[in-house]
Amino acid sequence: MLNNFKDLCFRNKFKFDIFLGEILYKNRVGFHLNKLGLDRWKANEKYSNDNKRHFPLGYHFLEISNKKALQEIKEKYEKIIFENKDNLYKGKEGDPKSFFMIKNILKEVPSVLEILTPDVLEKIYQYYGAHFKISHVSAYRTKHITHPETSREVYAYKLHYDRHPVDTLKLFVALSDITIKDGPLSFFDKNFSRTLLKKGYKERDDYGNAENLINESEKKKTFIGKMGSAVICDTATCLHMAGIPEKNCQRDILIFEFQSSSIKLDISSQETKNDISRAIEEENKRY
Repeated sequence: MLNNFKDLCFRNKFKFDIFLGEILYKNRVGFHLNKLGLDRWKANEKYSNDNKRHFPLGYHFLEISNKKALQEIKEKYEKIIFENKDNLYKGKEGDPKSFFMIKNILKEVPSVLEILTPDVLEKIYQYYGAHFKISHVSAYRTKHITHPETSREVYAYKLHYDRHPVDTLKLFVALSDITIKDGPLSFFDKNFSRTLLKKGYKERDDYGNAENLINESEKKKTFIGKMGSAVICDTATCLHMAGIPEKNCQRDILIFEFQSSSIKLDISSQETKNDISRAIEEENKRY
């Protein structure tokens, strides 16, 4: 009885947090994660000389210029998946052959940070108008799912917000050529995501009266391109989803996560690499 009461209290508290966040911040990340991220972001701005923020719609397409590092990452990534060792996580429910994740890409492929060239880091800085740190790095392969309507959501192919502090930004990098057949990432900018919220979007399984607008909208951005194509996206305020690849197709993607910081990022520092690796290991306890 007591456990049931605690569960009820938790669910109601969570629902109120989401409701309050939607009223005040116009997203469904929740009041707590909005306030935490925005307060931290604002506090960190005072440590930077240029606080002007760019990309107000929450995204920006770019290209990775270090093709040599990109090719090395791709070759090692393929080798890890082919060898199918303990450092590879596979989906356990739904369709286990449709999702693969390298558990600690930084440990397996230290050169992964080399694609963060000065021009890429400058774009991240322009987004924040403040210093930032790398909070996570991951690499995924997604493949066709036979019955997505009846399967557990093996990977995030339903429209959603990422529930993390709103000073979190993601950089998606294509590790293979991605066409519409390969199930690309698609998303809506921050403003149109708010429009969908007004139209009745609630959750992954409840698009409300926004469903037709979601399916037919020309506002949808689709991340397709050659290996090395990239996009930065604020996935806490931009509604987004993975596509489902067609049969015999797949999508390979590398994802960096950033958060605002009071200290300028030094990717050559061993301390920085150790901090990132520890954060990855902590996150991987979920798998």
